[in-house]
Amino acid sequence: MAMAGSLASTRFSERSERELVLSILRDDFGDTAERIALALLRGEGLRLLDVAQRVQAEAAGIKPSLHEIKANVLKLLQHNLLTITPVPSARGAMASYAINVQEVLYRLRFPKFIELAKSAFGEEGEVIMEEMLVQGRVRMDQSIEAMAYSLAEHRRQLDPQKAEEEITDEELEDNRARIRDTFVEMAKKRYISRVHPLDMKLPEREEQPDFPAAITRGQDASSAAPSSSSSSVKGAGRKPNGAAGNAAAAADAAAANGGSADDDGITVRGKRKKPSASASNQSVPVELQMMLEADEQQRRDDERGGGEAEFETEVEVKRRKGSKRAKLPTRGGAPTAVAPSSDGDEATAGMKEQSLVWRVGVDQLMRDLRHQACVTFATENINNVAGVIVAAMLRHSSPHEREKDEPTSHPVTARELFAMREVKDALPKDSKDTWRLLLNYITVMCRDKSGMVLKVAAETFDPTQARAGDGGQYVVHMKKIVEFLRQSTSHAYISDKFGVQSARIVRLLLEKRQLEQKTIGELALLPSNDARRRLYELLREQLVQLQEIPKRADHSPAFTLYCWSVDVPRLERSVTQRVQDTLTRLRRRRKLEADENKDLIARSDQLVEANDLAKFDKLSRSLDRLDRAIIQLDNMLMLYPTDSTRRIDHESPAPAMDYYEILELPRHATEQDIKKAYRKLAMKWHPDKNRHNAAEAQHRFQEVSEAYDVLSDPQKRAVFDQYGYDGLKNGVPDDNGDMRDGYAFNERASEELFTKFFGTNNPFYDFGFGDTMPFASGLRKKGPEKAEPILQDVPCSLEELFVGTTKTVTIERRRLQNDELIVEAKTFQLKIKPGWKHGTKITYEREGSETRTHEVGDVVFQVVQEKHAAFTRDAANLIFRAKIKLSEALGDYCVEVPTLDNRKLAISCNEVIHPSSEKVIKGEGMPIASKGGLERGDLIIRFDIVFPKHLTALQKQALVKILG
Repeated sequence: MAMAGSLASTRFSERSERELVLSILRDDFGDTAERIALALLRGEGLRLLDVAQRVQAEAAGIKPSLHEIKANVLKLLQHNLLTITPVPSARGAMASYAINVQEVLYRLRFPKFIELAKSAFGEEGEVIMEEMLVQGRVRMDQSIEAMAYSLAEHRRQLDPQKAEEEITDEELEDNRARIRDTFVEMAKKRYISRVHPLDMKLPEREEQPDFPAAITRGQDASSAAPSSSSSSVKGAGRKPNGAAGNAAAAADAAAANGGSADDDGITVRGKRKKPSASASNQSVPVELQMMLEADEQQRRDDERGGGEAEFETEVEVKRRKGSKRAKLPTRGGAPTAVAPSSDGDEATAGMKEQSLVWRVGVDQLMRDLRHQACVTFATENINNVAGVIVAAMLRHSSPHEREKDEPTSHPVTARELFAMREVKDALPKDSKDTWRLLLNYITVMCRDKSGMVLKVAAETFDPTQARAGDGGQYVVHMKKIVEFLRQSTSHAYISDKFGVQSARIVRLLLEKRQLEQKTIGELALLPSNDARRRLYELLREQLVQLQEIPKRADHSPAFTLYCWSVDVPRLERSVTQRVQDTLTRLRRRRKLEADENKDLIARSDQLVEANDLAKFDKLSRSLDRLDRAIIQLDNMLMLYPTDSTRRIDHESPAPAMDYYEILELPRHATEQDIKKAYRKLAMKWHPDKNRHNAAEAQHRFQEVSEAYDVLSDPQKRAVFDQYGYDGLKNGVPDDNGDMRDGYAFNERASEELFTKFFGTNNPFYDFGFGDTMPFASGLRKKGPEKAEPILQDVPCSLEELFVGTTKTVTIERRRLQNDELIVEAKTFQLKIKPGWKHGTKITYEREGSETRTHEVGDVVFQVVQEKHAAFTRDAANLIFRAKIKLSEALGDYCVEVPTLDNRKLAISCNEVIHPSSEKVIKGEGMPIASKGGLERGDLIIRFDIVFPKHLTALQKQALVKILG
């Protein structure tokens, strides 16, 4: 488990796994335990104070008290659901808590554990296993009475004739003896294991010894002595509980053992001597000491009348047992010396029994469940004889196995198998040569496609024996069996959800590793279109992946292979997540059914009416179906590793993200819903609002930003909906058969998106935090800067800006490839909308050049309006200058104006036109882009009057007469 300060490498649980864990803890321990687990899952490695602060901050309504949180933490620790790591603090080592996800999931298999104990150790083993599963951790001296009484009650339930008999002291004494003997046997066979006390000591830094000058290169003896003495004085001046105190204690221990320093003054630190067995047996586990302190704190709170809420009977049981624990030594105290007496051995044995804490040995139980799965597989795949042979091999191997997931069993010879009674009894009796028949069975299992049995050694011969050959050594390959079962389960899942043809495609890809689309269609006997559709359907569900293998540096589609393959870990993770989701929903449904009919269940023994009996029978069948489904899904979940120790890097988003799930939205969410969800989650997970948990907040904030960036863009959202996460990231084919570029998102883009959405990088500016609260400082200081944008002018005629057009523009950009800068061409299709103006910019983010020190820059296209022969543009208005004669200006005149859409307007001018006159024609100008091109500006006609260059005297007299 990681320390509290190193959250950057901590693995956060998957959503499906987290929901299942919370469902189990809520049903078993209540709401407060669920909140504690949620806080620990969101940020592993939290101290108790951090846990309390998070739980109280997230609580709605009545907040749980600190004492209640402590009690629930102890309860989770008692049931082995927490792991504790010491972390340094100002007051020394402090406990850092993390939820043990695997231990929580083991609680789904408690019924299987009880069945295993019953089959191996009888009813005594069943009682012991049930008591340990209920209590989590037990001490033999405290639980022996309860287990003896439970055994007596269990026998009366099985034998109705003894149901009315009272439990006598002799029967309880006999039960105690049986329980003790069975307890020892279970410990020997590792069905129960000892819980060791917590080691809360921090690792000490090793200090180099002060060597004398005689053995120090480059120094003389005179310079070494003062150094040694000064270091001794410095060490003597330290606090008693520091390194000097440890050194003094070590010196005392050395003196007690007869050791002394060397004559030349060299101090050699030897290995620390392990404490004796008697001392360790008299120590009290830290868990029990913490529980004792919690009891004392509860007693003091009750005496003060602090109004704390009382807990269940579990606390009362602890109080009753407090008097027994009061005689135990306190934490850190030395055991009290006892005078020699005749019953000294009994006192030592009693103290040893009190000191040992036991829990269920889950490793051995998981090994047995794995063995059962292997036996069942051999029985169903071949026949009962093969199942008996595999069971005998695993039973022979069980004492030698140490890990719960060892790949193979311990080797066993065929002659040893032949000597086992269960194998001889399973072989057909009518066979003349049972030895040869056994070898044939083993050969068939070795040749099976699953590889369930593997021959690891050739046959050896012993001439001193009557039957010289041992038949060779064999092992059960449990890993291959589990992998085969896992693959069969995945195949059945794909076949059920996507069809037999899709399952056939996945099987082909698993066998051939990588195939092209055309080859897949031929081998799967599917039409090309059907194969393509099914492949992209699987790609959208993240079950297959598409890899681009270019033959040339320019990534030309004509010289590029597009290979399909199955990412097996991702496929298994996808199936695991779906199984966990289904388990959570089934558990929720079962709890709902039980809660809605709790009155009917409570009076089930008193039902008389036929209607009530029918309802109860229907409810029983429904709950039974749900229980069987949960057990079947858990059996499936055991095949797939949860990988609860996997690490991820929070500097990049997790793979295969579901953007709808991140924003907590359905797939049919509207644009307004997406904006509302982003506003809420961006404010919640902004790093500057979560300085106490910056690593997780940065990771969540980047996920939310990326999800909004994709879902708010209709084109990206369409690609994500159709092809899934991998299609969006890696690119998808376009209509021409080429591959579109993939989608990229980085940390700097999340800051830019936040600023663009809120209009500022500090959304609290209006509340008075503009100068004192550097809200986005946690984002602004991170990440490299962008490279300079590529600027490109796009010339457009006035006619093109009037009707709209599409421009094809090619630019050259520099990109890093294999740590080398190459120049490549990139073609863009620019859609010019009607009404765009001169200077309109079209920006393609992260499509420009990049350098070794800068991120990928942008490409900016700027519309440049070309000069027109007839019109001049003024915003959305068009200006047309008409040249007319003076006579036309003074008399009636009709102006003919051509339009940009190839029409001609005849404008009559009946009034006198002077040089400053203009005529406005409404709605005949340029389209208005801001209004979608539905409205247009005006056409303004201005006149240029052409005056005559020369007038005769007669013409002048006529003008004077006319104009006066």
